[in-house]
Amino acid sequence: MATLVEHGHDISGTTAQRPSNPDLHCRYFDTDLGKVIVWNGSAWVTPGGASVAASAVGAPNGATVSAVTKGDGVVNQTVLTLASTPVTVANTTGASFGGVKLYDLPEGRILVLGVTASLGFVWTGESIAAGGSGDYSLGTTITADATLNGTDVDLLPSTAMTDPAVSGVAAATGGALAASAQFDGTGTAKDVNLNIIIDDADVADGDSDTVLASGTVTITWINLGDY
Repeated sequence: MATLVEHGHDISGTTAQRPSNPDLHCRYFDTDLGKVIVWNGSAWVTPGGASVAASAVGAPNGATVSAVTKGDGVVNQTVLTLASTPVTVANTTGASFGGVKLYDLPEGRILVLGVTASLGFVWTGESIAAGGSGDYSLGTTITADATLNGTDVDLLPSTAMTDPAVSGVAAATGGALAASAQFDGTGTAKDVNLNIIIDDADVADGDSDTVLASGTVTITWINLGDY
């Protein structure tokens, strides 16, 4: 944890260490944001008076996802670690698919410089064939069908699981975002969702199952600002 440091009337520290009852016009260098902010008597603002986000980083979703974010005040890198994160895949007319939110990016216009993933999968029930397989992606939306496209794949393209899986286990499979992209989370922060489809022949019609995902997702990003 960073140490709160005083420099005359100015202090510095992390976003979480901002003083709760500072003097009017107190200047604070937020090491998470990498910039100076000022207390106007009711809120932290930029020296020009614009509002400042409460936090520079996002938040993981659920007990099976952890997140560590590091940065230099401009470029940030968030590593998500999945520990048997459950994804329910439901089968309708031969198509088996599902998704789960992993992470909330911070509010603002986010420039994603790159995303990489190394994920393995385990079936928990008997509805999916032990030697079955499928595909996964990362997107700002959860898939609504068994076709991974559009915003289902705007953070990581559809990536084949290790094929075939052995005894219901698919070994770690790597994937990467091909090019940087901007996402408008100024009104509502964007989500990072894990989407999964299971091959039609590997699951019976009308059945559902739970797929457990483990591994890491690394997101390199810049918050261009909130407005």
